[in-house]
Amino acid sequence: FIPKLKQHILFCLTHPDEYIEDKEFEQEQWNKVKIASDHVYVHKSPHVSYTTYDLRHGEDTMNPHTHSDVMVLKCNEADAHPFSYARILGVFHVKVEHEDLLSMPQDIDVLWVCWFQVSTKYRSGMKCKWLTRLSFVKGTDAFDFVSPDIVIHGSQIIPAFVWGPTDTLLGCSVAQQTFHMDILDKNFSWLKEPEMNDYLYHYVNL
Repeated sequence: FIPKLKQHILFCLTHPDEYIEDKEFEQEQWNKVKIASDHVYVHKSPHVSYTTYDLRHGEDTMNPHTHSDVMVLKCNEADAHPFSYARILGVFHVKVEHEDLLSMPQDIDVLWVCWFQVSTKYRSGMKCKWLTRLSFVKGTDAFDFVSPDIVIHGSQIIPAFVWGPTDTLLGCSVAQQTFHMDILDKNFSWLKEPEMNDYLYHYVNL
């Protein structure tokens, strides 16, 4: 959590007007990033403004519990799909100090997210008349920090129920959802026990 947070903060300080998906700094560099009082301030929801398809002003409020999925523009223009999708896990702001880059502490807003990836082997889009299919990025690479400024607006991402749940993507993490599944015990009676799983695939609802 902290190393990735400092990586993101350092990128915001050195490239305030850019967004790059792959950002890496040496440990010596991000060790200079100091979080004032070691305090991360938690917020309930971010608020973004955007331009609608008919060129009107729109506003969207996301919430990590009820409306947590967002879309951002991809950096690589060569990709077939122009957007990236993420699920917000937390909304924070930190007061940052840096001995070389800042003369005084600076507030930085961040979103802690879990990334989806577009299924490249699945045909989708307007021409195919199929919704874009997503899956969670596997392992710890799924988790990262982004600036609220790059969020276009919220996105409705729905589970692909036909493929069922899986426990092979995120593992045991705060991003996992809890399902209750019927399990037959030795006495042939049905029990309700919680299992931690995520759906294997999701669709971007239009």
